[in-house]
Amino acid sequence: MADPASLHRIVGFAGPLSAVILLGLPSPALQAGDVELTDAERRGKQIYLEGTSPSDRRISVAMGEQRLPLPARAATCGGCHGHDGTGRPESGINPYNVTWKYLTKSYGHVHEGGLEHGPFTPESLKDYLRTGVYPGGRRGDPSMPVYDMSDEDLDDLVAYLQRLGDDVDPGIGSTTITVATVVPSAGPSGEIGGAIRQLLEAYVADVNRHGGIYGRRLELVVHELEDDSEVASGVLRTWLAAQRPFALVSPFTPGLEPVVSEAAATEEILLIGPWTLYPVDTFSENRHVFYLYSGLAEQVAALVRYAGERLALAEPGAAILAADTTSEELVEGVHRACREAGWHELPIERYPVGGFDAPATVQRLRAAGAEVVVSLAVDHELRSFLESAAVAGWTPYVLAPGVLAGDLVVAAPAPFSDRLMLSYPTLPKDRTSWGTGGLSRLLADVEAGPSQHLHAMISAYSAATVFTEALRRAGRKLGRRELTGALERFYRFETGLTPPITYTNNRRIGAKGAYVIAFQSATPDSSGEFLRTAPWIDLE
Repeated sequence: MADPASLHRIVGFAGPLSAVILLGLPSPALQAGDVELTDAERRGKQIYLEGTSPSDRRISVAMGEQRLPLPARAATCGGCHGHDGTGRPESGINPYNVTWKYLTKSYGHVHEGGLEHGPFTPESLKDYLRTGVYPGGRRGDPSMPVYDMSDEDLDDLVAYLQRLGDDVDPGIGSTTITVATVVPSAGPSGEIGGAIRQLLEAYVADVNRHGGIYGRRLELVVHELEDDSEVASGVLRTWLAAQRPFALVSPFTPGLEPVVSEAAATEEILLIGPWTLYPVDTFSENRHVFYLYSGLAEQVAALVRYAGERLALAEPGAAILAADTTSEELVEGVHRACREAGWHELPIERYPVGGFDAPATVQRLRAAGAEVVVSLAVDHELRSFLESAAVAGWTPYVLAPGVLAGDLVVAAPAPFSDRLMLSYPTLPKDRTSWGTGGLSRLLADVEAGPSQHLHAMISAYSAATVFTEALRRAGRKLGRRELTGALERFYRFETGLTPPITYTNNRRIGAKGAYVIAFQSATPDSSGEFLRTAPWIDLE
């Protein structure tokens, strides 16, 4: 996906971002009801949906005729009354509509059994939530819990209930859905960023030409990074807050995924991206993040699993080769995979960027007894390591993510035949005629052309395809909750260009695994065959 000059940055981001080009795009016009929540309303929304206090104060409920106490998070308001407050019948109980317009209707309410009471006010609603007594003094339905919470939390909850029904997720207008992406505009990855931007612009235009999604047009806003090693995360968050997109689709920020993920989580923006070099556990607290492919850590885990199961390796000594800028999260992910395989871990072999001494590295690892070398080195460094090892007559098994290995899949030193193994999250055999046809049609409008940065554009196209399919499945009554639910029900969804995509409520990598290819020196001109027969290693 990335050019060799930028691969050191991809496998090791060593500093915060600090400078950015913000496009001169106006913030999307606010639609009716699409008004930013106040701080009190935001706090109340958390209480309504999660049953927890933003200030960590205790909130409990008392349920049923016996008023059994429970933590509020076990019986949230939103769990019964729904994200929109209109009620969700369940187990013979029909929760009431609790939107403010309904609660305060001037002629009051008549419940099942003939119980009547007048309209609620903020104060009478607070009293009802604590005592279960309706306006006018009559006791309400015992299936509705009463709450034990602080005055401050109760004020926040009622403040949010006054907005319930009008609280529209940002980026969703009556006729538009605002979508954002983040790409580099300069440096060695600038061309890739430009290709992704053009592809997404063409994709959005195509969707809109065909009527949009349930009558809503997609609007794309783009955050361009001038120097993606020096841009502060706070600037990105400020931009996202100003643009207020519904989702962030196919951002290209290798090495900066935690920065982008944190900014998206803060603004409660869904993120659908191609892949991440970080272990997916890095984003376990952010339920808004979905990735198409395994990242580098998972790709290495697939290699280790394959090698452990298919090769005669009884607790081999395993060394990790990585630049001194490679992230600790990535290295720890590799360590974890080796430990799970039962391999004996040797000290990590770090080297300075631009100062890799291949012969000395070979000598040290050989002396240490390394039988397996897991490489996070970029292509020219890995090539020099393999050549030095071959000259020394030493041929350990070498495992490496294919995205870092360049053309070594067909051009490695001959002694490493069947001993150099590379992993790929997707291969040409995943591409169907209808998938490539749809992409080719859009590439006619992309200046970069179909032969340049093809993998990046396939990834962007596939992420956009997943997003629009989820929009269609979510239905006309759209929100992030509905879209998340639609994504979590994806099962072997075919993009036409990638392995099938599956998500669940605890799976955020769509194609969780990798293909494994062993370099074959005897057939350097028949790569098509071993690409077609490469096994898929599933990490589920």
